[in-house]
Amino acid sequence: MQDDEGKAAASRPTTAVVVPVFNPGVLLVDTVESIRRQTQPCELILVDDGSTDAKTLEVLASLEAVGERVIRQENAGIGAARNAGIRETHATYILPVDADDLIEPDYAEQAVDVLERRPEVGVVYCRADRFGDVQGPWDLPPYDRAAMAVDNVVFATAMFRRSDWEIVGGYDEGLRQGGEDWDFWLSLIELGREVVQLPDVLFHYRIHGEPRNFLRRDLAGLYAGVFRKHERFFLEHLDAIYERRFEMQDDLRRLRRIEDRATRLGRVVPPLSRWLRG
Repeated sequence: MQDDEGKAAASRPTTAVVVPVFNPGVLLVDTVESIRRQTQPCELILVDDGSTDAKTLEVLASLEAVGERVIRQENAGIGAARNAGIRETHATYILPVDADDLIEPDYAEQAVDVLERRPEVGVVYCRADRFGDVQGPWDLPPYDRAAMAVDNVVFATAMFRRSDWEIVGGYDEGLRQGGEDWDFWLSLIELGREVVQLPDVLFHYRIHGEPRNFLRRDLAGLYAGVFRKHERFFLEHLDAIYERRFEMQDDLRRLRRIEDRATRLGRVVPPLSRWLRG
């Protein structure tokens, strides 16, 4: 009986949650607790990506003291941190979680269930909401291949197979300004992997502080870099890219018309107000 139980345990899929850490402070505590509550047993790997904040270092030390696994490296960016964590595990499935976000207790279990039943699927994500300084649903466009050619519609906290990570060579560590998850998903899609979205809200994306501002030239360089790596994919979906461009031009024209009307109204309303006051 014990041998049978041991064989059954050995055959169960294993899951690792990889958390890149760079100065989240005490917010990391809530993130770790949400991972500990998973109904699917998960190996937790924290990768300290050169944190300098005293509170973050204190939290990491306290987690390490109670047995959590902490890997330390010089600051190399989120893609390099995720790769470092994944290299430290032989788990079948990987779920990245950023150090200030939260996941629901059954996220990993639901994602594993899909990947176990459907070998053609390579990425499983869910519906999400935002909390903190901005609250409410995170209404990303629904996934399809054409949508991924326009922009990334799959957030980083999605589950994938470690074997696929090995095939594509992991996250591009040169994309330090962002886009590393978009690039990674495109690599998996180009392998022929399907993407599935779970219907439940199982991921909570924290918004805090000022939004990160990118210079236009930095964003242009980021998009151009991803395009060059996946040129064939983007060329296959040029119609979707140009359709979105035309939609944006139409939106801009509507906004300009509204602005013109508001300007004209502003010239008329003050004199009328004075006349009405007598």
